[in-house]
Amino acid sequence: MEETIRQVEKEVDDLFLSHDLMCLPFAAACQYLLIAFEYQNWASMFSGQPETFFEHLALIQKPKQGLTHAMNWLSTKTDMRQGLVEKIHDGALKGAADFLDMAESYHAAVTGYTMWSRGWATAELLDEFSVKFRHDAEEVRYDVLDVMLYVDNTKNQLGKAFKKHTDAFKKAIGTINSTVTTDTKYTISYTTNGIDWAGMLPYGIEMVRGQLLPPDRWNFSDLTTDDLVSFWAALCLVAMFNFVALHHAITELSLKKLPLANTIMVRTRNNWAKLLSRSSGLSKEAVFKCIDYHTYCSHHRKPDIVLTPFVRITENNLALAPTLITTSNLPRNLLKHLAKNYKEEFDKNSEVFADEMVEDLEKLVNTGQFKIVTKKKIPDQHGLPDIDACLIDEINCEMMVCELKWTLPPADPSEIVDKMEIEKNALRQIKLLHAYFTENEQAVASVMGLTQAIPKERMFFIIVVRDFVGTARNFNSAYPQVHYQIFDQLLREGLTLSKIKERISKRVFLPKEGIDYKTIEEKHVIGKYNIYWTGWTK
Repeated sequence: MEETIRQVEKEVDDLFLSHDLMCLPFAAACQYLLIAFEYQNWASMFSGQPETFFEHLALIQKPKQGLTHAMNWLSTKTDMRQGLVEKIHDGALKGAADFLDMAESYHAAVTGYTMWSRGWATAELLDEFSVKFRHDAEEVRYDVLDVMLYVDNTKNQLGKAFKKHTDAFKKAIGTINSTVTTDTKYTISYTTNGIDWAGMLPYGIEMVRGQLLPPDRWNFSDLTTDDLVSFWAALCLVAMFNFVALHHAITELSLKKLPLANTIMVRTRNNWAKLLSRSSGLSKEAVFKCIDYHTYCSHHRKPDIVLTPFVRITENNLALAPTLITTSNLPRNLLKHLAKNYKEEFDKNSEVFADEMVEDLEKLVNTGQFKIVTKKKIPDQHGLPDIDACLIDEINCEMMVCELKWTLPPADPSEIVDKMEIEKNALRQIKLLHAYFTENEQAVASVMGLTQAIPKERMFFIIVVRDFVGTARNFNSAYPQVHYQIFDQLLREGLTLSKIKERISKRVFLPKEGIDYKTIEEKHVIGKYNIYWTGWTK
């Protein structure tokens, strides 16, 4: 049976190579693929489902994953000739849409095969053309939590930024809409010349920086953190204004057909630099460097269209799919970019994010009922890890030792393996601290500046991770792991440390099937093959 399942995997790969889109030159195929992606996005929004932008934000992630796979196949298997598509042919566009759907299904197949190979999912051969993968029900709850936290974070982030800059944003929208014109060929034109970019840029910067702020003092070779933040902010605003113009043309100017040519943005490299220099306040030289760093390259290891959204279609022309920007986790993109292109500097400086977790925790705890001790060394105990944070409730005679970890959120199943290693390392460290604390109550009291020792049965040990919800597979109820955002919420509820530990150990923070989501069996058709995978929906 396993041999047949593997044969299905191989033939699914081969199906991609035989798709008609592969016959087009890379540049032409990419343009059709990006237009098909944008068209799918617009069709979804105007269908009435999902009902809100934030539901749409969650649903668009799968098409983006499919686009990433599709781009990678095109870049490695097609003729790399460049060229601008002057006229959109319905047949080629339909083929691109079909290829995009196939790529989304392929992502599900990759996920299923990866999970199965790692022992995290089961596989059943239904017939010679059908494979059913089953994901553990507890792991599905973690998947749902990951998306819920991402959407909630983005909602809060955008909401706060918009509230602060409402007037500037409304004025910019009015300026854009007043310039939109259409023609009989279902294309539109508009100008951003009247935009008050200096007034709008702070809005974009707040969206990009998010909760974790790369320090201003970081210098990444030829660019500063502020340069990269301003670039991403300007790119986000430019993409948003393209959306605004299209939306105005469709809803207010009674355009009966989506202007396909305008769904993606194609400009010369020099014109992109002029626009982004004007909107970001950066020099053209700095913007050129930023554009080059964010241009898709098939030679990179694991190229990612979301991180490198510019696609070179001629020697001088670059194409961009705005939805890749407007629906992205911008803080994550910025950090991923830094980690990828400036690895040495990033690794050297990334401890600052763990420090920020400590500082955030100190600010929160110091306003409540607990005492907090951070970054503490145990004297004369070589090999014992430092204490990242220890919360102390002297009234109830309780103590909670927290091992803090920060990591970039995983983008695909293969990256979860790396994050699990971080989980295992954190578990090893917290166990060492547990052994020492419970055997040396008086010494611990002295180090923590306590007048009386905390009995070992009132000591609790947890792992707190930022930007990774964890996995059911590695969960240990004695040393439970929790996402920082969940831990923050529990602390704000005014609970005792024992009650916080109980809730984390029982994982009450996980979404409940039948209430927060429902499990579904997804069927993905790739040619004559059927791949089944455990999915979920609201």
